[in-house]
Amino acid sequence: MSTTTKCLLFLDSLPHKTMATKTDIMPVFETVILSGILYHIRDGKRNGYTVGRVKREPSFNGICLFPNESFPLSEVEKYIGKEVVVKANEKGQLRTSLVMQKLESLEENDELIAVGLQNFEKRLFEFLEAKFDEVMKEQILTNLDINKLRRVFHLWNSDDDNNGHAIPND
Repeated sequence: MSTTTKCLLFLDSLPHKTMATKTDIMPVFETVILSGILYHIRDGKRNGYTVGRVKREPSFNGICLFPNESFPLSEVEKYIGKEVVVKANEKGQLRTSLVMQKLESLEENDELIAVGLQNFEKRLFEFLEAKFDEVMKEQILTNLDINKLRRVFHLWNSDDDNNGHAIPND
């Protein structure tokens, strides 16, 4: 009998203990029906979220998060009673965005593009505003440094007129 066989027989003869594991049941489906809005929270200028009540036949009733940045409240209200595409995060919580939804008409597609452009415009404006402020601060600091150098050269030229090493005025 080989050594490998002896090891396997030894391992089989040991008492086996089963480990109790806890598993969370997570929804696997991709679509639910939005049956209503539970509440809406406004947080800051554009942040916030809407929590909607969703159902899936035959027995699933739950909630889904609609972030305001990607799914404004006005758009959420249009989907009440309709099928909504969702995805579950690692904890099984349902989330969705307007981009994930199946569009029924070109008008909805245009609205989606408009919402995306508005969000992009807001983010771009905030980014450019922050960069502009940084550039202005740098320009002020540079101007202060140039003024200090001007004072140094002015003092150098006024004190050392007779020493022959002053900076020429031309």
